[in-house]
Amino acid sequence: MLDRPNRHLTLLARETASRAAALIPDGMELHLGIARAPDGQLHIRWWTPDGATCAELRAGPQRFAPAGSAEGELQRAGLALLDYLAGRWPEDAIPGALGVVTDGEGLAFSATPALSSRTVWSPDSHELIAILPFAGTFCTHPGNGTVH
Repeated sequence: MLDRPNRHLTLLARETASRAAALIPDGMELHLGIARAPDGQLHIRWWTPDGATCAELRAGPQRFAPAGSAEGELQRAGLALLDYLAGRWPEDAIPGALGVVTDGEGLAFSATPALSSRTVWSPDSHELIAILPFAGTFCTHPGNGTVH
């Protein structure tokens, strides 16, 4: 978890996780990744715990699903969260891609999402920083805030 609470970040993370939960069917153990690519497109990918991609949605903000739809609300909430996170870097040092992963309850951030691979994050090579605690499907390393 983060060292210090950040109310605005927590609010954005809860909104995003809640919107994602609406798109994870009850009883299914899925993870949902949201990443912003260098070209501005938002990539949303659902995958199983073994890493198999189930579904994927890609669109730039001008092509988001309609406001009020579950997909559109997730796209907008995810983009707001990623924009906020991007603002934590100096303007000339913002990473090319940013992303978050959620199980619909917990949420973690990565400055190195793997946009071109079959999964959004490879647990062996990409560090995740927990913002909200997961329901238990990710392994958290106590003391250093990383999630794998």
